[in-house]
Amino acid sequence: MPAESLNPPTNLKFKDGTLTWTASPNAVAYRVTPVLIKPGDLYPTTLVMPYAAIQTRDDSPTLDLGRQLLLGSIYSFEVTAMDAKGRVSPAARSQDFQLR
Repeated sequence: MPAESLNPPTNLKFKDGTLTWTASPNAVAYRVTPVLIKPGDLYPTTLVMPYAAIQTRDDSPTLDLGRQLLLGSIYSFEVTAMDAKGRVSPAARSQDFQLR
């Protein structure tokens, strides 16, 4: 269910396998959806398909994704904030990042 009054997170950054963002006021958790843009050279047969959303367990504006993503691949991330009633903000989409 969308929450009109809940702002999406901002300032999404990805470094060394960890995604960080600026927290949204009133958020109790976040949903992060990795979006594979291009598989790395080690994964030539990987299909570009939607990933399942990962929900954080708290309002911390950070998520370690290093073990869940393919090395050398290019990703962007869609992040939504969630309030205490389970409503979500519009999605914020990051720029494209390469996992090294």
